[in-house]
Amino acid sequence: MAQRRTARLIAGIVILAGAALLFGALLSPWYTLELSENGASAGANFYLGSPSTNGTVRPFCSGLPNGSSCSPWTSYSADNASNVGALASTTYSLVILAGILGIAGGLLGVFASRWPKWGVVGIGLATVALIVALAAPGLYAASQTSAWSKDLPGEPGMGPWSSFFGSNSTTIGNNTTSETWGPSTGWYLPLGGFVLLLGGVVLLARNRRDPPPPNVIAPPAVVSTSVPPPPPGPPPPMLP
Repeated sequence: MAQRRTARLIAGIVILAGAALLFGALLSPWYTLELSENGASAGANFYLGSPSTNGTVRPFCSGLPNGSSCSPWTSYSADNASNVGALASTTYSLVILAGILGIAGGLLGVFASRWPKWGVVGIGLATVALIVALAAPGLYAASQTSAWSKDLPGEPGMGPWSSFFGSNSTTIGNNTTSETWGPSTGWYLPLGGFVLLLGGVVLLARNRRDPPPPNVIAPPAVVSTSVPPPPPGPPPPMLP
């Protein structure tokens, strides 16, 4: 019984760790574009959030000539990427939903270490959480190319409008321009969260009940083998 209680406690903690990765994904970039040429590079990291939220698009650069600096943080709407921003907003909602369900399921898993009946509810919530956690990066990957194509119609060559990830290199004279694009840290974190949630759900489901108490067998009745004494005989005759 103690082992199953410990297993349910561990399962709840594992589910909570999966939910933590989901919330970590909200603070990490999901997509990166980078362009490099002659030792200089510039690009942008794309975060989840509302299309109009400043900071969802964060440019970065290094080695720019003449002391040039990077562009300030901006938003999808300001960067004329409303369709990509709408996808980021939808994915943001899915990740938050999965994280909240994961926290609820994990807490109930911890409570189930003492009250097993909560384990079934925790399993249900965590199962929904892991499904949504997998759907979020799946939707993002499946819709990214289409969103970029709508924001940049007729864009020639290769880029995020042609594939979810990739690279391209072009040489003109002595100048070689390289471009890379693809998922970043935030996109991978929900996948890790999915694995932890799944592991926690399986562990909790296998130990959701305490074993039944052992059957108490009554000791066998003691049968006496002693021979009872003979009944008393008639009294001796009285003397006259």
